[in-house]
Amino acid sequence: MLLILAGACGGDDSPAATGSPAGSATASPTSSEAAPSSTAAGETPAPEPATPQPTLGPSFAPGCTAVGLTSELDLGTQQFPLGQPIPVTMTLKNCGDNVVRLFYPSGQRYEFYAENDSGVEVWRWSTNQVFDQTLGEEQIAVGESVVYKETWDQLDTKVRQVPAGRYKIFAFGVGCADAASSDCTFGPVGFIDITP
Repeated sequence: MLLILAGACGGDDSPAATGSPAGSATASPTSSEAAPSSTAAGETPAPEPATPQPTLGPSFAPGCTAVGLTSELDLGTQQFPLGQPIPVTMTLKNCGDNVVRLFYPSGQRYEFYAENDSGVEVWRWSTNQVFDQTLGEEQIAVGESVVYKETWDQLDTKVRQVPAGRYKIFAFGVGCADAASSDCTFGPVGFIDITP
C-alpha cells in the first residue's frame, strides 16, 4: 500500500498551511556553561549536562503525526498495468484540539487530477461534473476523518488511454479555513508508474 502524507493545514486551531506540520518539536534552552574539557589526574570528571528532550505542542490524536488538519493519499500501489483502473483515496483528519471549519464556494469538496512526466495535465476528476453553486460549510470534529474516493480509468481528457509512463497524482480538499477566502486547496501529491 502506498501512502503519502501532507503537513498541517489551517483551521480554527492552526495557522495556514506552510508545508510543515504546526506544533513541531522544539527543544528547551540549554545551559550556557561548557563541560570541562579535561580533568586533573585522580579527579572524577564533572557530569555532562543533561541533553534537553524535545517537547511537543498540543497532544496528538490517535493516528496523527502532525497537529492541525492533515491529509493522506492512498493509491494502493505504485505500479499499474496499462488499462487498469487506479483507485485514488484522500483522507482529511483533524489532528488538532478544536473543531475545524471549512468553507466552500460550491458543492465541490475535493479534486483529483493527474499530470504526465512533462507536467501536462491528462486527467481531472471534476471535468464534466456539475456542482451546486451555493456556498457551503463543513465541520470536522477533533480526531474525525473525512474520506474521498474516486477512480482514474487511465483515460485522458480526450477519453483516450494514456501511454505507459510516470504520472503525478494530485489530491486536495477545496475548503478554506476563512469564509472570506476563495480558491483554497490543501492536499498531498503522489507518483505512480503505468507499465505496458
